[in-house]
Amino acid sequence: MKDKVVQSMLSRGAVSLPPDLLWGYRSLGLSEGELVLVLLLLGFSQQSGESYPDLDELARVMDTPVVEVQEKVASLMEKGLLAITSEMCFVSGEKQQIFCLDPLFDRLGEFMAEQESRQRERYQKKKKEALVIKDEAEERDSIYTVFEKEFGRMLSPMEQGYLQEWLNGDQFSRGLVYEALRSAVSREKRSFKYIDTILRNWTLKEIKTAREARLEDQNFSARRKNPGRDVREKPQEKDKEAATSFRKKTNYDDLIMN
Repeated sequence: MKDKVVQSMLSRGAVSLPPDLLWGYRSLGLSEGELVLVLLLLGFSQQSGESYPDLDELARVMDTPVVEVQEKVASLMEKGLLAITSEMCFVSGEKQQIFCLDPLFDRLGEFMAEQESRQRERYQKKKKEALVIKDEAEERDSIYTVFEKEFGRMLSPMEQGYLQEWLNGDQFSRGLVYEALRSAVSREKRSFKYIDTILRNWTLKEIKTAREARLEDQNFSARRKNPGRDVREKPQEKDKEAATSFRKKTNYDDLIMN
């Protein structure tokens, strides 16, 4: 018996509706009662061809007073989701009124387009954030690698903390940190505390770039060789000479002046 009932139900077909209407009816401003009314209008239209079903019939199916059905129809029209229009009946040759749900589906299309646009924006934002995280990780790994190669060993957690503080806390550029490392290595002072002292001294002197730091070190070396003389680099000598003339050549020179 149950199988026959199920077969009878299936033989009468199904009502076609966009699933997005079910997922997004709240966002369109529909109440549950208004959604049921819309589903009934679709059902009548698709199953029996009635595009303008009697309100009494709708009220009977919804088990609600006719006045409430009228209120829901008026509410849908006020929200711009339902229209009452007329079309030519090919059987009678006369115009007849119909409930038109085109405004609802137009609004649904706009809503879905906005949803897709937001999803694309979220995807692009997450993709961009992932690339930033990846770049930061690669830069972090690269500076760790430079220091580990120079020190000939893995960095301790405290030394890694120095690097994080210089880059993220003090906002020193990587070039400036590399230059401080180079300055320390040239003096055979492979010590994070010594490098930190160099960076703090440069901060006091308002030195912010690797070039400025290189020139300061060169001038300091020149003053030590020639006590009492005020040795200053000429502006035109800054760029090329500062990038090449220093005590000791290192394998990360190309990272300093970038």
